[in-house]
Amino acid sequence: MPECSKIKFFSSGNLNLKKYPNDLNSIVTLNPNFVCAEYGEYDQCNYYVEEKRNKFKINLTNKIRMLSSQHTAWIRMLITSIITDSKDEKFIAKRLIKNLVDINMVLKEFYLESVVVKLSELVKNHIEFTIRYIKAVNNESKKEADSIEIEWKTNAIKVANLLKNFNSHCDKNYWEVNLERYLGLIKSEIVYILNKDYEKSIIIYDEIEKQNLYMADTIIEAILK
Repeated sequence: MPECSKIKFFSSGNLNLKKYPNDLNSIVTLNPNFVCAEYGEYDQCNYYVEEKRNKFKINLTNKIRMLSSQHTAWIRMLITSIITDSKDEKFIAKRLIKNLVDINMVLKEFYLESVVVKLSELVKNHIEFTIRYIKAVNNESKKEADSIEIEWKTNAIKVANLLKNFNSHCDKNYWEVNLERYLGLIKSEIVYILNKDYEKSIIIYDEIEKQNLYMADTIIEAILK
């Protein structure tokens, strides 16, 4: 699996990384001779700076990882809802979109809005393709499922091409390989649930969560570099 090391953002074309939100950037780049009014001397002020930075990292990590795990959970609930013909499908789909909105709110702190909007459109397409694919497989429409899968994978490649421009230290195939693996895991989860092989579906769910968190951690690390 391609690895990302020493990840950091760069500015290229219309891709720009914003600085830390609010006043954190000014706090982090304090002049070493600066005397902190709150603490009276630099050593204490420097401790305050590190504390603020660490709190920011923890909050960012928790937020993105939580949203990633929520996406994994709501996708599973969507699969189950469609296959069992439950009445909550539209509500689950609506909640998935809210998850996407929540992710956008976080990313807008660090990326140009145009980039986030484009990513949002592609992820929304991913959700729609997922719904269509589940329904096609559930209805045993192989030809339709195969056609949707091509669109699904093409959309994933577009997502990968956008994400790989976010930093210069990822293997060029990193996102494409990992998103392809993610789609493969989702397909397996659909099949296991459809075949009522619930034990294997739980095992694959754990793998999907790990995969999503792995990709989320890549984004987090890149933001913090």
